[in-house]
Amino acid sequence: MKEQEIQDFLVNSIEPIENDLYGKKYRASVILKGNITLPCVAFLDKQTYIDLAIRRFDESHKQPKKMISAFVTEQNVLNPNEIIRIEQCRNAMPLSLLQKIQGETLMSWTGFVLKMSDGNCFNFGTSFSFDFFDLPQNYAFSDVVAQLC
Repeated sequence: MKEQEIQDFLVNSIEPIENDLYGKKYRASVILKGNITLPCVAFLDKQTYIDLAIRRFDESHKQPKKMISAFVTEQNVLNPNEIIRIEQCRNAMPLSLLQKIQGETLMSWTGFVLKMSDGNCFNFGTSFSFDFFDLPQNYAFSDVVAQLC
């Protein structure tokens, strides 16, 4: 896909989550050439990411190699030309549910329970990343009727 096609799809079809550091983040599933599926991919704005790297480089006078390493080798990057299709991600919790999660429930851990329309309840938890959650088969986040603690 061309970068403009990717951007158009994301803006028109995927609900972004936003933070002060990375700007808008679009969570999706991607099908690559060779029919390889990556079920959980976060798309960030390229310019926002570049600007962040420049700021961090300017701030890291004593350890520039460490900062460059973090931006160059500790991130996963997809070549847009390898993407043949982008789809909604079943593991991306809608923003309306994410906003109901309140802080850490334990030290460095946020745990919560979601009740589904059939009455089943499932535990979820994360130490930091709220981008994707492992949702049980045959369920979607649209099945959630309540969040319990």
